[in-house]
Amino acid sequence: MGLSNAAVTPGRTAVAKLQGEVSGIVGFSEIIDTDGEPAFFVGVDLSRPNENRTPLFVTVDLKGLAPDTEYAYSINTGTVSGDNCSNTGQVFDPLQRVTDIKTYNCDKFHVFETCALGDLSLINRQATGGGTLGTFSDTFVVNYLSFDAPGGRNIIGRNIAIAFSNGTIVSCGNIALSQQENTPK
Repeated sequence: MGLSNAAVTPGRTAVAKLQGEVSGIVGFSEIIDTDGEPAFFVGVDLSRPNENRTPLFVTVDLKGLAPDTEYAYSINTGTVSGDNCSNTGQVFDPLQRVTDIKTYNCDKFHVFETCALGDLSLINRQATGGGTLGTFSDTFVVNYLSFDAPGGRNIIGRNIAIAFSNGTIVSCGNIALSQQENTPK
């Protein structure tokens, strides 16, 4: 899936600053055509109610990962305080696709049918410690989450959690609009 031929520019941005054993950020930027309209993607059927008309460019930059260890990263329903990750809540699933975690099997080629939309690492790829470096960086685009879309797909005020593959959360941070978005123009 790629961008149309139109030139694009970042729109509003949001970030989760992660605190805990793993540090870093997960950033989100709206992708806007230079004419001010949301960017459209080749191969995306925007008539589907689940697809967002303003795609988000996602940047994941993590430090402090254990070497050769896989980590999950997800958007969760709760709001956390400082580095206390006990209130992250469940993986964000506005379409309520996941009914039994024991049989959960996210297929990134059938996201709307099989995945909790906040399950970024299974939809994209797991974070790994990268040998002895302990860092992970990735960028990707999602067209099914938003800063303010109707239908419950809003990610602002939710959190990002980083967890070991056994589910133990090691880091978290709330998703908030970037400061420049909160200042009067």
